[in-house]
Amino acid sequence: MRYTMRTMSLWKKLLWIAVTLLGLGSIAILATSRGEQINALWIIVAGLCAFAISYRFYSKWLASKVLLLNDQRATPA
Repeated sequence: MRYTMRTMSLWKKLLWIAVTLLGLGSIAILATSRGEQINALWIIVAGLCAFAISYRFYSKWLASKVLLLNDQRATPA
């Protein structure tokens, strides 16, 4: 079993770093605002960033390591 890993371009890496920093920033704002009213947008942004990161990276790991998906294998049909 040989899997080839395609490297991400610089712009894609910068995009995912920006998504990560945006998510971390919104979680930090939620964690540091004690007893104050916060905007619900921070909760939405934190959730969307977490979903985007997990969809992109965790699903790729599941497909390649756990489910062992391979395009070269024939379908049973």
